[in-house]
Amino acid sequence: MSLKPSKLAKTNMERLQVRRASTSALRKLIGIQAIRCEGYTMTVISADCTCYASKVNLKAGMVTLGWAVGSLKPALITELMSL
Repeated sequence: MSLKPSKLAKTNMERLQVRRASTSALRKLIGIQAIRCEGYTMTVISADCTCYASKVNLKAGMVTLGWAVGSLKPALITELMSL
């Protein structure tokens, strides 16, 4: 079974498979690098920061791979695609 990030998981088993696949994608981005986070902000509704493994922006990387939704600057997409 090939999972696609955009697939809507309907059963608990499908949700588990999607979670495992996205976790695997994140692990590949991180590799053996240390993770550092910057720019922590907190509002009543949410908390946010940007985390990196070496120079790789993990949030942007997951968006580029299709495992997260967001908007990226074209230059950042080009940089990520070259890794």
